[in-house]
Amino acid sequence: MTQPPVRTGACPSCGAPVSFALASSVVAVCGYCRFAVARTDRDLRLVGKVADLVPTTPEAAIGDEGNVAGHRFRVFGRLQIDHGRGPWDEWYVALENGGWGWLARAQGRWYATSPAPYAPGSAPDYARAVAGTRLELAGQTWVVAERGRSRVLSAEGELPLPVRVGEEGRYLDLSGPAGAFATLDYGDGSEPPRLYVGRVVPAEQVRFTMRAAGPRPAHVVETARLRCPSCGAPVELFVPDRAERRTCGHCNALLDVEHGELRYLKHLEPRPVRPTIPIGARGTLRGEAVVCTGFMLRSVVEDGEWFQWTEYLLWTPAGYRWLTEDARGHFHLYRPIEIGDVVVDGHQAFVGDRRFRLHTSGDVAPAHVDHVQGEFYWRVEVGDTSRLDDYVAPPEALGIERTQDEIHAALGTWVDPHELWRAFGLSGPPPRPSGTGLAQPAPSARWPWIVSLVGLLLFAVVELGYRVFSPAQRTIWIGRLPLAPAGAGRGPIPAPPATGGSGVVPVVYTPPFDLVRSTTLRVHVAHDGTNDAVLVAVALVDQHGGGVREAGLVAERYSGREGGESWVEGTAEADVLFDRVRAGRYVMRFETSWEPFVGALRASHVPSVHARVVEGADPLGACWPWMAGLMLLPGIVGTWRRMSRERGRWATSNVRHALGGSAE
Repeated sequence: MTQPPVRTGACPSCGAPVSFALASSVVAVCGYCRFAVARTDRDLRLVGKVADLVPTTPEAAIGDEGNVAGHRFRVFGRLQIDHGRGPWDEWYVALENGGWGWLARAQGRWYATSPAPYAPGSAPDYARAVAGTRLELAGQTWVVAERGRSRVLSAEGELPLPVRVGEEGRYLDLSGPAGAFATLDYGDGSEPPRLYVGRVVPAEQVRFTMRAAGPRPAHVVETARLRCPSCGAPVELFVPDRAERRTCGHCNALLDVEHGELRYLKHLEPRPVRPTIPIGARGTLRGEAVVCTGFMLRSVVEDGEWFQWTEYLLWTPAGYRWLTEDARGHFHLYRPIEIGDVVVDGHQAFVGDRRFRLHTSGDVAPAHVDHVQGEFYWRVEVGDTSRLDDYVAPPEALGIERTQDEIHAALGTWVDPHELWRAFGLSGPPPRPSGTGLAQPAPSARWPWIVSLVGLLLFAVVELGYRVFSPAQRTIWIGRLPLAPAGAGRGPIPAPPATGGSGVVPVVYTPPFDLVRSTTLRVHVAHDGTNDAVLVAVALVDQHGGGVREAGLVAERYSGREGGESWVEGTAEADVLFDRVRAGRYVMRFETSWEPFVGALRASHVPSVHARVVEGADPLGACWPWMAGLMLLPGIVGTWRRMSRERGRWATSNVRHALGGSAE
C-alpha cells in the first residue's frame, strides 16, 4: 500500500514531533505527553489531555496493514469508546482507494464503515427511532438495530475528528440486507449526525498482511488471581476480554467485570437450580469448540400461567451461541444473524427466500430474567425484560428479541439430546423430550409415499405378469339357481345324480368338466332382488378322488328412504375362489336359499339367481382392494405422523390460539 505524504509539526505541549500522514486526519495524539493536537491552516493547537488507553486485548495496532473483503487498508489511529458495556476499540484506517473509514470487531465479526453523504434532514429523530424501526436513508432501507449513548475513553495515533475525553454522544446502529451496516453518530446534538456506511465482514475475510514493528501492548487478565470481593473465593473468567458480568459460584454474588477487575454489585436470591450443562463445560457441538459460560432462567406469565425455560450462553472463537432448553426437554441451538436480513410482515417473517410463521408473540407478555449463573458479555440483571417473538419454518426457528434500544435476531435448529450429551460428555441418560420442539423436524411424508407407490407398482407388475403368462380364462358353466325358502334343511352333499337333483332343497349340479392342469376356479353369484339375502352353498366334488371342497356365499342388498333421502346397503353379488385345484374331472354343486326381509322393508319380488364358474380366474385381481390398502399404509401412516408432529408443534402457540386455530 502506498505511503501517503507525511505532514509533521511540533507538539504545542512538549515540543515532540507530531505527524499527520492522512489528509483526512484532524487530530493526532502526542505519543509523549498524551495531548490531542489539532491542525489548522496555520499551526497546531492543543485540544486537551487524553487519558491512558484502557487495557484491552486489541485486534490491531497502529501501522498494521491488511486486507478486508479484498480491499487493502492501513491502521493510523485507535479510538476507545464506552457504550455502557465496557471499552470498545475502533481503528481509523486508510483505504487503498484514497478514502478512509473505521474498523471494529465484535461477536467474531468485523464492522467496516466509511463516511457517506445523505440528504439533509432525512436522518430520523433519535428519540423516536426505537429498535426495530425501519427507515430509508442514503437510498437504502435500514432497520435500527441499536440505539445508545457513548462516552470517549481514550485514543492514540491520528483521528479524523476532535477527541475530548469524557465527551458523550448518541448513536444509532443500522442493519441492512446482505450484511449492510451503518452508524448514525449524533454526537452531542450540536451538529447534524454523521453517517458511516459499510458492512459486516466475517472474521475469515479480514487478514493482516503486515504487522507494525515495536511493542504491541495487550492486556491479559490473570484470571487465576481473581477473587470474589464479597467472599474471597476464586472466580474464573472464561472469556476475559468479553466478560461484563459474572456470578460467584460460592456466595451467589453478582459481580461487574471492568478492566479485568471484579466489583461487587449485589447478592442474588439463591435458587436450588442445577444447570443441565455445568458452567465451564467444554465440548465440540456442530463442529465448533464451545465453552458454556453462562446460564439463565427466564419466564413469561400468560393468562395466569407461568412458563419457564433455561438458556445457556456458549462461547466459540466465531462468536457467542445460545442453547435453549424448554420445559418439555427440547434443546435448540441459536446463532446470531443480522436483523437487516430479516423482513417481518404481519404474522410471518422472511430471511432471504425462506418464510417463517409466527409461533409465539411477545405482545402477549414480556420475558423476564429470573436467575443467572456464570459469565455474560453484557450487564445482565435479574428482572430484565424484553419482547421475544418466535417464528418457525422446520427445521429452523427464527428468534427476535427486542427492547426499546436493541433488537437481535438469531436462527436456531433443534438439537437431539443424545448429540448434546456426546458433545459435552455429560453423564447419565439424556432426557426424553415430550411433545414437539419448536423447530424439531417433522417426519418426512415423501419417503413413505414413495414406498407406497413403489409397492403398488411392483404389485401391478406381478399382476401383469400373471395375466400375460397364465392360461387364458375359460367359462365352464353359466346357469340359473332355483331358490329354497329360508331355513330349509340341508343334509350331507349327495353324489351328483345323472339327471339332476331332487329333494326338499333344490340342488343344481354342473355337468362334469375336466381340468388339464392345476388352476384356479372362481364362482360368481348375482341376483336381482332388493331387501333380501340370497345364501348359496357351493361344493367342488372330485369325481375320481372323491374329495369335496365347500364354500358359502351371501349376496344381500337393502334399500329404502329415511328423512327424505334414499339409501342402499350391501350388494347383490358375491364371489368365492377355489385356488390350487389339481388336474382331474370335477362337478360343482349349488344349494340356494332365500331370506326375505320381514320388517318394514319388504322384498319387491322373488329374486332370480344366476351363477357363473370360470377357470383360470385371477387370484390377484380379487386382492386388489386389500393389497392397495396395504401398499398405501406407509404413506398414510407417514402423513398421519407428520400431521401429529405439526399439531404438537402448534399446540403451544399463543398466536394460533389467538387466531382461532390458524397461524396463517
